[in-house]
Amino acid sequence: MRDLRITKSITNRTEDSLFRYLSEIGQINMIDAKEEVLLARKIREGDQSAENRLISANLRFVVSCAKKYQHLGLSMGDLISEGNLGLIKAARLFDETRGFKFISYAVWWVRQAMISALNEQVRIIRVPMNQQLGMNAISIEAQKLEQILEREPTLEELSEAIGKKQSQLTEYIQSNARTKYLEDHLPSGDSECNTLLNFLPEEGGDHTGEWIRKEALSLEFNILLSRLSPREQKILRLSFGLGGYPPLENEDIAIRLGLSKERVRQLRTGAIRKLKGIPEALRLREYA
Repeated sequence: MRDLRITKSITNRTEDSLFRYLSEIGQINMIDAKEEVLLARKIREGDQSAENRLISANLRFVVSCAKKYQHLGLSMGDLISEGNLGLIKAARLFDETRGFKFISYAVWWVRQAMISALNEQVRIIRVPMNQQLGMNAISIEAQKLEQILEREPTLEELSEAIGKKQSQLTEYIQSNARTKYLEDHLPSGDSECNTLLNFLPEEGGDHTGEWIRKEALSLEFNILLSRLSPREQKILRLSFGLGGYPPLENEDIAIRLGLSKERVRQLRTGAIRKLKGIPEALRLREYA
């Protein structure tokens, strides 16, 4: 298969050609750890084809990262474009002698590129004052209804209580949630300060290496989980205490999800069996 060159013509694809792009990168062969090291050495020697090969083999990873930042102000195509530029930078700076896998290093450049673009976007989508006032009214009324109903009110109940259309409430809520997420999670201030160093811990040496290793493991595991159904993902996260959840027994999970204990056991067993059948799962052994 020909090498897929990473140029502006690829990173600036429009939404209409996104599906074709995803199909194209899905046909690119992956690389193993040995080839990764070999390519990194060749890149330092100025081998452009080696750089293209390393980047191309990891384009699918950029797509998986972009999915995490959807619906925050940039299109999927724009997020992939920004992430690809971060991937290119990572490929040119990667030092395989440090002992990290390329993707463990590249993840920060990819995310930083996307976050910088979103950080710029948040300045454009600040919630107007009338929407802020609308959200305040919604919050106050929602708290009142929750006390009366002893549960969270539905959108229909809120709409009736406030006297606004459900579509208008949805617009307020989505706009507020998107801006709040960006303000809480993205760096602020001078763009010169928004470098990779802001996303790494202050400690150097082995501490940083261990932190990156754990984050990379978490990221790869999440990518594997994405191959499961939403319900299977939820059960494994609850069962193993992933994503901030405390580990729960099958009985507790059953109560939370409204399923029988036996059904939870079946779904959990089936999900684990699926993961074991995924070839990429073998990569997790490198973190053991």
